[in-house]
Amino acid sequence: MKRAQGFQSVAGWRSGFTVVELLVVIAILGILIGLLLPAVQAARENGRRVQCVNNLRQVGVAMLSHENSIRHFPTGGWGFLWVGDPRRGSGEMQPGGWVFAVLPYLEQGLIHDLALGAVSDAERRSKLAEMSQQGLPLFHCPSRRPVGPYPTELQAFNTEFVNRVAKSDYAANAGSVLFDVGTGPLTLGEGDTRWYAWPNYDATGICFLRSRVKVADIRDGTSKTILAGEKNLPSKRYRTGDDLGDDQSMYSGDDFDTLRWANVGLFPVNDRSLVNSEARFGSAHANGCHLLLCDGAVRLASYAIGPYVFEHLGNRNDGEGVSDW
Repeated sequence: MKRAQGFQSVAGWRSGFTVVELLVVIAILGILIGLLLPAVQAARENGRRVQCVNNLRQVGVAMLSHENSIRHFPTGGWGFLWVGDPRRGSGEMQPGGWVFAVLPYLEQGLIHDLALGAVSDAERRSKLAEMSQQGLPLFHCPSRRPVGPYPTELQAFNTEFVNRVAKSDYAANAGSVLFDVGTGPLTLGEGDTRWYAWPNYDATGICFLRSRVKVADIRDGTSKTILAGEKNLPSKRYRTGDDLGDDQSMYSGDDFDTLRWANVGLFPVNDRSLVNSEARFGSAHANGCHLLLCDGAVRLASYAIGPYVFEHLGNRNDGEGVSDW
């Protein structure tokens, strides 16, 4: 008996998927993506951490080169309403801070000398304002934010006003004694006079008001003293410019923007922590913040580091150098 023309076996020739099968496949793919996504994110964060470490290492090379050439580490400058001036040298007469001082050692001499050829005071102020807007990827942790510039509402004494300036995610170690020096003198002439009353305090760090610290001054050992590190900045203020530790140009003098402190009350914290402060070291990384030591090494300091251990790391000559942390 002949088969009917066009007859096909349903079992042998069925094509496509049932709804149940399709849902199972989608569920499996969702599970796989859920398993892979944390691994991908972890790999990306690891790459960002490596870049952050490399940034600090380059900063360390520049700061140590400055010490070798000028015979002291970069100065902390005058106060937060001053930016660096290339006419003022590298010592106590320099109103700008450590970031400005290390520019020539980072192959950024063009930024450092931007106002050097200015003839009039107006032209100099304009050039220094332009300089204050020049951001550098080296001074930004890739886990936090891009280069910028970012908002500011304050005008430096020696520049024209600009509403956006370059900022840094790294700060130098001002020591274990927290001291806010304020704006500094009102004019260059006032700061240059012998009778100007500069604040006097027992600074124990490396960079601070008009500092000229040498390697020989680090009696606890260069491998046991912080030179610089990542600074704490609340995550909700990354781009706002309204945090007291992130409202000035990175080329400014002594201030929370460019300096941080280390003592029992100012241990490092994560940016998403509810324990934030413009005076602390800290970072956007989950496990700790990176610290640059005075020998050029970069280490990760856990957020659980002992407060007294951290204070000893911030003090260059308290006789309590630590090695196990």
